[in-house]
Amino acid sequence: MYDYRPPRRPKKAAFAVLLLLAASATAFAAATVAPPTPYLWQCLGLLLLIPVTHLISRYFLLQYLYRLRSYEDGRVDFEVYAYRRGNRMQLVCRVALSEIVAVTSHGAKGADAATDAKRFSYLPDISPAGAVVLSVQNADGASEVAILPDEGMRRLLEEAVARNTTQ
Repeated sequence: MYDYRPPRRPKKAAFAVLLLLAASATAFAAATVAPPTPYLWQCLGLLLLIPVTHLISRYFLLQYLYRLRSYEDGRVDFEVYAYRRGNRMQLVCRVALSEIVAVTSHGAKGADAATDAKRFSYLPDISPAGAVVLSVQNADGASEVAILPDEGMRRLLEEAVARNTTQ
């Protein structure tokens, strides 16, 4: 079993939260100065708070655990667990290593192109450096899993893909 907890350094998310909060405060301030339609500015200020709550809950309160788990029958699964502030961990993703067909860099050209595959993001920040996309092909169809592994886990995933393509 190989466990890795990606470090949280949500710099881009913090910048986005501050920017949205400033825009919301500006909209509320404009509501006091615009007497004919203050309710429009207030609605805009409230609407800008919706992505703020999403960003805070997603990038500041949520933590991930990536795990490579081997079983007695020889198969190995890649699992992602999510947990918030001491609550128990919840399994949010399980993929057999034999189902991973490619490991590409998150920012690579063509890797983020529009495809029919479903994209699941388990990144601790908005597009962090060193993130990879696992292309998965199984009975449910094609999907992609975005993660931020360390060098050891990335090497193990790439070796598994190399073994899968030679078989």
